[in-house]
Amino acid sequence: MTTPTITAFDRSPDGDFSAGDLLMVSVLLRLKPSGFLNEFPILAAYVARGEARPAYQRAFAAQLAVNTRPAE
Repeated sequence: MTTPTITAFDRSPDGDFSAGDLLMVSVLLRLKPSGFLNEFPILAAYVARGEARPAYQRAFAAQLAVNTRPAE
């Protein structure tokens, strides 16, 4: 049953990218250090494509700026 779910992440690099993708990439990135993504190359490629998106990079930078702001 996992194949249909995983193939849903197998999109072309020029495909649509949504807020849901931003969320999924950030969640899946938490698995990277465990090596889990290495077992699923399609998911690993999906995460890499997501990280490479300018929209993801802007969202990540904005979140980082909020989380690293000095306390007032």
